[in-house]
Amino acid sequence: LDTHSVVVTHGLEKGIVGYIGRANRDRHFKVPVVGVVGRGLTTWPGDDRVDEAGNEGRIPLQEDHTHFCMLETETDEYSVNRLRWDITKAIVEGHANTSVEDDGLGGGNK
Repeated sequence: LDTHSVVVTHGLEKGIVGYIGRANRDRHFKVPVVGVVGRGLTTWPGDDRVDEAGNEGRIPLQEDHTHFCMLETETDEYSVNRLRWDITKAIVEGHANTSVEDDGLGGGNK
């Protein structure tokens, strides 16, 4: 089954995005799932950053994504959302037969 799809999400183990990643894993990663996230919002295996809160508030990356794009920003959600939208737009414009789903945080469905 070739769906010609790409899914762009916020990349975090939170809400519907967790289900999207796990569903793709259960289907043997048939669809690229790209997480676009700010570095300050997340943590990952081997992340040795510790702040006063001991990484509280940081959400783990959703491990079943096929790709991640991480911005250096600690708190600038506007830039993260903008990049998420730009990536989605580039995929759509570069591949006329590609269906792109956005998680609702930075763009829209195309």
